[in-house]
Amino acid sequence: MTDYTHRVMKGSIIVLISLVLGAGLGYVLQLVLSRMLSLSDFGLFYAILSFVGLLFGLKQIGTGPAFVRYVTEYKTKNDICSIKKVLITFLLIQLVLFGILCLVILLLSGYLTNSYFKTDKAFWPLIIITGAYFFSIFMSAFRGFFNAYQKMGMYSIVEFLQTLLFLVSAFILMRINNSTVSASWAFFISYLLVAIICFIFVMTLFPFFKVKAKLDVDIFKKLIRFGIPVTIGMIGTSLITSMDVSFLTYFYPLEKVGLYGIAVTIAGVSRFIPRSLTAILLPVTTELYITENTGLSAGISRLFRLLAVVVLPCAMLLTVLSNQTILVLFGTKFLGAAEAVPFQAWAIVFYSFFLVNQTILLGIHKPRIYAFIIVTGVIIGVVANLLFVPHFGMIGAGIADALTCFMITVQSLWYLRKYLHITLPWRAWIKTLVASGLLIVPVFFVGNLHLNVFLQIIAVVAPGVILYTVALFLLKVIHTEDINTVLSMIRRKKMSAAGQA
Repeated sequence: MTDYTHRVMKGSIIVLISLVLGAGLGYVLQLVLSRMLSLSDFGLFYAILSFVGLLFGLKQIGTGPAFVRYVTEYKTKNDICSIKKVLITFLLIQLVLFGILCLVILLLSGYLTNSYFKTDKAFWPLIIITGAYFFSIFMSAFRGFFNAYQKMGMYSIVEFLQTLLFLVSAFILMRINNSTVSASWAFFISYLLVAIICFIFVMTLFPFFKVKAKLDVDIFKKLIRFGIPVTIGMIGTSLITSMDVSFLTYFYPLEKVGLYGIAVTIAGVSRFIPRSLTAILLPVTTELYITENTGLSAGISRLFRLLAVVVLPCAMLLTVLSNQTILVLFGTKFLGAAEAVPFQAWAIVFYSFFLVNQTILLGIHKPRIYAFIIVTGVIIGVVANLLFVPHFGMIGAGIADALTCFMITVQSLWYLRKYLHITLPWRAWIKTLVASGLLIVPVFFVGNLHLNVFLQIIAVVAPGVILYTVALFLLKVIHTEDINTVLSMIRRKKMSAAGQA
């Protein structure tokens, strides 16, 4: 089980670093485009990008997780013929859906240009960006392939590389012709080049041309049967994560919605942590479940213990430093958002556990259970928002979001206990919560000091983290096994570097 723990930790760290770097590069890209395009052209380009991205997001119909799940299964069984069948079937499904969506866009291009985007300048960017999504089919397939093979370096670099190539291409092309058409061609080129690079990477992992395979009806049925409930779950998840904003928009002025959006953005930074975990967790869970590895339940319990160690202090710090965080990132104009930050921070704690739980449920082939939990969550979310938002505004929206995330997390934990007989680390969670409470202690001393906002944050975080870390060891939340795992990772890294030298 140690090898699997090492894989999960190493893969998560790689994905986390990639997500952070990608977010930074995405910010630079937006900055470059906003400087090189006029405000109206910049708005038009991102409106088209968002519209086409939303439309083509539907083409997956949940088959993405199914693709990763079945490639992992057949890789574990060393059935390379079936792996290629899954790849061919997945690509065929995606190409058919792409063709249908392309036809819809072409038929509606005149209406979209004149009535939706309200400018003739939208036509060619719309067509070019639509064409770019042809290559996204292969990008998503190859990226899923890397995920199933647990090549997280290759998996992580895809989005980062696409953003980087988009940035470089845009900078070059827009020097020649500063327009939305040039920006669209840059987007097209980035997808084309990344698809080619990904295919080269795949060839190093899998003998694509040496294996003979064709479309398999049974595999097609498997992908669809797995994909439909996942699609329902994905749509429901989108509703859960956006309904608080929708209800707030209906009952309150847009200024309140803007402030709430700031709170969501600040708390949302914590989502990088569970996202980095779920990328590697799906193939690892599938592999362990298929091989009937008895360490799966113990590994999940350990993961739950360590996840709490990371996410609980983040929520606690955001709770006590909400004003300071907003001042540093957004300024005094948005200080009104501070009241909603703590509720969003704790909603992210529950949602982090749910993201891990849903990935495990998909890994053990329970997509219908996942869909059922999400549908239940949507119902709870609607009721909670109707109860709290009209009376309590932003705080009500935060409470509704936290309550919904809590309920779907409890449900998912119940099903995991049912199917995998896991032991939940209740004592470790309580100890971690107590240790997290020590992060509040420096606040009482800092309040009496006349420090600027940056020094206030440092004066709270630095001693708070030290107290928290010491408490984790004293309360035995962190075990010797955890330290040995980290040391083992460092030793392997050094040995690998020495071998390459």
